[in-house]
Amino acid sequence: MTSDANDYAATLGRSLATQRAAEERRIAHARAATNLPHQLQATPGWPPIAIPGQPGWFRHCGTTGEQLDLPTADPGAAHGRFNGQEATA
Repeated sequence: MTSDANDYAATLGRSLATQRAAEERRIAHARAATNLPHQLQATPGWPPIAIPGQPGWFRHCGTTGEQLDLPTADPGAAHGRFNGQEATA
């Protein structure tokens, strides 16, 4: 009797696990379909971020936290320096 009960419980366990996994996949898919893209935000102290869809352009964080889109990945460009040299105007 115990053997039959164990076999039945194992069958139910596998069935419930399969149903739960399918439900989790369905929920994850629904969430992924409804999430909006996030706003690209450069962070002070981190390297510039490549801007998707705009090859060669990078988002920098300026001296006061402003977001600057520049055609260079040089971190000093957002602070008026290029390749470590002060910009001359």
